[in-house]
Amino acid sequence: MQRADIAGTNLEVIYATVEILAGAKAPRLTHPGVSIAHVVEGDFWLHVDGQPERVMHPGDSSTTPDRAIHTEGALDKPVKLNTVCVVEKGQPLASPVP
Repeated sequence: MQRADIAGTNLEVIYATVEILAGAKAPRLTHPGVSIAHVVEGDFWLHVDGQPERVMHPGDSSTTPDRAIHTEGALDKPVKLNTVCVVEKGQPLASPVP
């Protein structure tokens, strides 16, 4: 994971490679900013509230809006994603939603 401040703002950029186990699904959550994901391996499942569910394959990408409630996971194979997040400094990268 790499982090860099955006000068003159209260924002930072976070770049990370995320690996998700086969069949794993995250609980409903939000991020304090915009998140972009690019699928490198496997089939990635994403559901953003108010939008249709998506299954993305290697080469596909998505953008999750600031504070959008969503859930995500892997189907029958592990998933590897490259992600870029532009978020508020000092905030947790992800927060669960009841």
